[in-house]
Amino acid sequence: MQQFIGLPGSGGIAIGPAWIYHPQQVKVDRTTVQDTALEWESLQTAMSMARQQLVSLEARANEMVGPEEAAIFGAHLMFLDDEELLDSLKNMIIAKHLNAKAAIHDAFGYYAEALLGLEEEYFKARAQDVTDVGQRVLRCLEGALDVPSTKLVKPSIILAEDLTPSDTIQFDREMILGIATVKGGPTSHTAILARALGVPAIVSVPLDLDDILP
Repeated sequence: MQQFIGLPGSGGIAIGPAWIYHPQQVKVDRTTVQDTALEWESLQTAMSMARQQLVSLEARANEMVGPEEAAIFGAHLMFLDDEELLDSLKNMIIAKHLNAKAAIHDAFGYYAEALLGLEEEYFKARAQDVTDVGQRVLRCLEGALDVPSTKLVKPSIILAEDLTPSDTIQFDREMILGIATVKGGPTSHTAILARALGVPAIVSVPLDLDDILP
């Protein structure tokens, strides 16, 4: 029997079938735009849509796990109001004529990389949150609804490259037997949510998801 050792994210033992989660990916093209005002307006619409989704997620989390953990999504909302990030986005679109998708990819990416470069694990873990919000805005720019790209149909252990807090809170709790991710750490918001949900979780597991048979 193969054994994989990772870091504890949430205590407990889980036995059941594996379900591999592949999150929705948005293709980011890079183009030069002429109507920068329209492009900026499109981005603002996407940001507004993302805010509405995060408010709904915060309410869902508050109902499922309580206000302390729900504050995770309040923190996500703060990223959307970060003046330095907004200035960076506006400069890329208005001054550099970069399309909104590429601007989101770059601005949120730079922010996440800056956090990963810090020594404290807490701040490194926040890089995942920045990436989560950036992906949300990208999906909103395409008009995507805030639903998982695939759905659990039977109780399973979720295997994933990584799970965002948004992913974790949107799964049906009754279907989650456990969680194992290739990336992430014990201080990640996903691990915090797993503990609050009472779901056994392990992170930083050296899995090759392509070799796992569901």
